[in-house]
Amino acid sequence: MRKLAFSLFGYLSAHLADHQPAQVNITEDPHADWHNGPHGDVILVEWQRQHLQDLGYNTSTYNIDYSITHTRGLQAEGTFTKWSKLNSDGKIIIPYYLEDTVTENLRQTIHDELADFSYSIGCIEMVYDPDLSNGNGLYVLGETSVDDNGSGSGCWSYVGMCPNCKNGYSRVEAGWQALRLPDWCIGQGGVHHEFLHAIGLLHEQDRPDFEDHFEYSADGGSITQEGWFNTGHTLEPSSNLMYSGFKLKNGRSYSSHDLLTTTDAVQVWKQYCEADFSQFPLPNMTTCPTPDVVDAIRPVFVHRLCDSRPDCLGLEDEGSELVRCESDLNSVGCCSSVYMSLFGHECVDNGIVNGKVSYLCPNGNQLRWENGQGWYNS
Repeated sequence: MRKLAFSLFGYLSAHLADHQPAQVNITEDPHADWHNGPHGDVILVEWQRQHLQDLGYNTSTYNIDYSITHTRGLQAEGTFTKWSKLNSDGKIIIPYYLEDTVTENLRQTIHDELADFSYSIGCIEMVYDPDLSNGNGLYVLGETSVDDNGSGSGCWSYVGMCPNCKNGYSRVEAGWQALRLPDWCIGQGGVHHEFLHAIGLLHEQDRPDFEDHFEYSADGGSITQEGWFNTGHTLEPSSNLMYSGFKLKNGRSYSSHDLLTTTDAVQVWKQYCEADFSQFPLPNMTTCPTPDVVDAIRPVFVHRLCDSRPDCLGLEDEGSELVRCESDLNSVGCCSSVYMSLFGHECVDNGIVNGKVSYLCPNGNQLRWENGQGWYNS
């Protein structure tokens, strides 16, 4: 019987196949204008617009909410105000609420992707708050939401913490801020994209090194070197915050990831966590063995291995060098056995746990899925 072999670097949280065999898509995103232009999903308030303009941005294509007159909060750094409320574990919490306009059968997708978001970043935890019990948070509007004028469209978010920023939706709870996720946006990677804006990030194509890799575009590379928080990572065309439609100088094609990439998460961690919350490290990582479309070697979370979403350009995280499924698939599309190379154990299908196949090893340990965290051998 062929097996799934895990190497030493990944055995503690190696991510096995999902219920269905991997569907790999490396074509360019068909929605080149999916957010109403390369800045159309971002809403700035006036002080942010002025600050970005001072840093060299052309803010003419951004949406500006001039109704917000408050100035920067004490936690503001650069172009956004950081979230700062802590839970009992000392993590930064960002509450979110789903309005009844959010399509019912997509709610669990949002919860699942935000659990992955929290686990991937380390010091930030997205907390579902169906009772609006917190003083501020993200009030998520859905497919059928309309504003006070009876209209509503687009997928968008404010940048950073912005209490009482409602974009014409007066019903948004006092102290909370609006974020809109229509159905199509959820299906195109919009959950992580908009929540990344909500914690303070702009777009990947706005970096000052844009023209090192892409042909000139008025919609890319507008920030100056002086205003850039440089974490030392090469621009990532597959970033969840990267728009399609730009032309790489080397003639290669790219597409943005459905989730924040490992590089995205590392850069968030450096901005939010490294200085004051380093007790919450990033999850285990390995490295893609082949470079991406701009010849950069990228890290990849171990819990993202074989998750049906390719992270490495050569698809090594979905098979072959990093994780290999060699057995006949069982009834739900997963390997019928796995091999833990560190211990020399062959572990066999032991039924469903937390919605995924679990595996029983000869020493009595179980390899099982923990929601939002990945696979564990315990």
